[in-house]
Amino acid sequence: MMKLIFSLTLYLLLSSTARALQCQNCTDLQCLTTTLVTCSSETMCVTASIQATSSGTTGQQTFKGCASSSLCPATGSQTFSANLGVSGAVASAECCNTDNCNGATQPSPAAQTVNALQCLSCNPMTSQCTTLPCRGVEDRCFQASVTSGSSTSPAFGCISANLCEAAASLNSLRFFQSIGSISSGPSCCGNRFDLTSNVQAGFLFGIPVAGTMAHSYVTSFMSLEEVWPQTLVALNGDPNPVDIISLTKGWLSRVCELLGGEPGKIHEGELAAFLSYAIAYPQNFLPVIDSYSVGW
Repeated sequence: MMKLIFSLTLYLLLSSTARALQCQNCTDLQCLTTTLVTCSSETMCVTASIQATSSGTTGQQTFKGCASSSLCPATGSQTFSANLGVSGAVASAECCNTDNCNGATQPSPAAQTVNALQCLSCNPMTSQCTTLPCRGVEDRCFQASVTSGSSTSPAFGCISANLCEAAASLNSLRFFQSIGSISSGPSCCGNRFDLTSNVQAGFLFGIPVAGTMAHSYVTSFMSLEEVWPQTLVALNGDPNPVDIISLTKGWLSRVCELLGGEPGKIHEGELAAFLSYAIAYPQNFLPVIDSYSVGW
């Protein structure tokens, strides 16, 4: 029995070692020489060509090594990118899952053009913050604490979603050693936010800050008679003016019927405030609905 246990243990040990992936690993930043290494728990090999920029100076690097599933969730090519304003990098990477599959060197990443997203960027030396236009695959704004050498400073900028997910799992910006290592974060948000009423979120992520109407504005109205003008010209070109008060009362009755409420219990001053605000800001109407009790 002891021989059987020993034999099974030896077999499992050897078979698990045999299944471990082997990848090429660079021995220097330029990857002039490589060595074949056995990955510990990683399930992918990766090769990447990195274009890094710092203070206006651009350099080229090559990376080859083992990769975790958070960095390479599937085989194939990926583009990673991060930009802090004063420094940044973009990487063209290829992930594979067979022994010694990452021997080839990736071509340099394609030029990244400006996209629609803008994020906050702060210079750690001057603490001056500006809006940074994002490029290429950078579809998230991010904030993190980055350690470079002996100093740690907050970092803000643009980042690609795949790099943000990998950084959150690995606590590092893989391929981006020139930027530094992450000591906390990152926190990332995308362009799904058009506006925020949170000033800190606007500062951290560069989201345009906008507020709702003030409670004092809502409570300053008492009745629909205070709404002015009470008729509006339709956008469809119809020359007949629209009675906005009658139209609103009609929709109010339909909503109350749908929800089982009573129109008479609606605070008329609040409705007047909403109408007046909508007339003043027809393209940017953002009401605050909790000035009074919202219960029926």
